[in-house]
Amino acid sequence: MSHEYEATIAGAFLDFMEKGYVYRGRKPVYWCIYDSTALAEAEVEYEDHTSPSIWVKFPAVVGGRGAAPKIGADVSAVIWTTTPWTIPHNRALAFHPDFEYAVVETEKGALLLAADRVTALQAECGIKEARVRTTFKGRDFDGMKFQHPFLPFRCRAFLPITSRSIRAAASFIRLRATAPTISIPAEIWTRDLRAARRQGRLSRGPR
Repeated sequence: MSHEYEATIAGAFLDFMEKGYVYRGRKPVYWCIYDSTALAEAEVEYEDHTSPSIWVKFPAVVGGRGAAPKIGADVSAVIWTTTPWTIPHNRALAFHPDFEYAVVETEKGALLLAADRVTALQAECGIKEARVRTTFKGRDFDGMKFQHPFLPFRCRAFLPITSRSIRAAASFIRLRATAPTISIPAEIWTRDLRAARRQGRLSRGPR
């Protein structure tokens, strides 16, 4: 690269800085395993791929409000995802503050999910018996932590904290979802990273 071209690039970057368009932060970056280099989004070409949808249990560990801290060491939050390859990067679980969640006794253990979705979970997961032990509002899980299912770190509960973020949450925390407790793979999706970092809910896993 010629020095003149480098100077042009540096000058353009300086213009961006002077106009306040440059800031220091973090974002997910596409990575080429073969060439060991970062990739621009425009360089990524997708091929058709089918992944199974899965349900995953995250054991409750500690925290929460009101009676939530007494939820019981045997309880696991249930998430549903169509991208199982994102689970290793999951850093938080999203709860809608206004939804009612239930701890349900089943033959697969005590499960935490939206109260209105218990019947759907039974049908889709082949659960024969489901008895509601207790119920909570999503906001009760603020501050609670859940153990990652197979990696040695904990995932924080994520809740919208302003009227604007609650409206935004309605776009991806929906009762049409089976749980609906949403996994937050913040190291993969930019939207999830921004949502988690706005609330200081990003817990980094092992490197």
